[in-house]
This record gives sequence, C-alpha cells and structure tokens, in this order.
Amino acid sequence: MTLPVKFVVLKDVFRRSDPCILGIEILAGELRQNYWIINENNNRIGKIIDIQSEKRKIDSAKIGDKVAVSIEGAIYGRNIKENQILYSDMTNNDIINFLDIKDKLPQDYSNAFDEIRRIKNF
Repeated sequence: MTLPVKFVVLKDVFRRSDPCILGIEILAGELRQNYWIINENNNRIGKIIDIQSEKRKIDSAKIGDKVAVSIEGAIYGRNIKENQILYSDMTNNDIINFLDIKDKLPQDYSNAFDEIRRIKNF
C-alpha cells in the first residue's frame, strides 16, 4: 500500500533527468521507494527509485527529513521545479485501505491524505 506523503522540491539538483536526482524535504507523511508521484493537478511526475540521506541509501523518509531522491520519468525544469509541492499517487484501493489505519498514524499522515483525496476527487 502506498502511504500518503507531501514534500517540497529544494534547490539542490544533482541530475536533471534519466533519472532526475534532487533534494526534497518531507512536509507530511512518509516517502518510500517505488512510489509514483503526482503534482497538485493529479498529473503523474514519475516514480521514486531511490532515497538517500548523507550519501546512504535509506528505505523511507518522514516529516522533517531532507533527502535526495531519484525520480524516474521526471525532468527538472519541465515537469518538476524548485519549491514545487508533490504528493504520493495513492490508488483508490490505497485510499480505502488507508481509511482503516488513519487513526493509528501521526496527524501529518492524515493531513497529507486529505490533500491527496482532494486532488484525486475521491
């Protein structure tokens, strides 16, 4: 299941494409590898293929973490920009399943979830 996440693109760009590698800060929720990412218009940006912190590969990042991510399919300057807010692309099944565990997770997960639901009109 894809968990909700909201993050902002920082000014650190290490590679513009193939894959795009850049710095982000997690604003809410939890980011994991293989999550598809959408923008505020529900347009798919790409897929997270790697997350690193201090040059070490990590499995996930949570609120407040500043990490580098590799995003397959993203092109910096074209479909991703500095200061842009991005979200995990939760499927309808992810949304339904998350409703069952929503109360057991920190409030920031719920905040990101509510924004994703609004973006996806679910």
